Amino acid sequence: MNEPKPEPMREHDDTTSMCAKSPWAAFLRDGRGATSIEYALLIGLIFLAIVTSVGSTGSGLTAKWIGVADTASANLYNGQ
Repeated sequence: MNEPKPEPMREHDDTTSMCAKSPWAAFLRDGRGATSIEYALLIGLIFLAIVTSVGSTGSGLTAKWIGVADTASANLYNGQ
């Protein structure tokens, strides 16, 4: 009539148990780097917006300066 006592329940940590099975699963479940990844994505999007706007502005300015150069050279050569 001596029944074995059940083992006490242990706290379960998903990252520890998953780490032994799959390091990628543990990495994906770990939330410690989420904030830095979010900031990196925001910085990347801001950089992309700046590059796009500077590129389109640069194209417009190039066209303007080509027009100025054409006008100036036409006026210089016609005046001689």
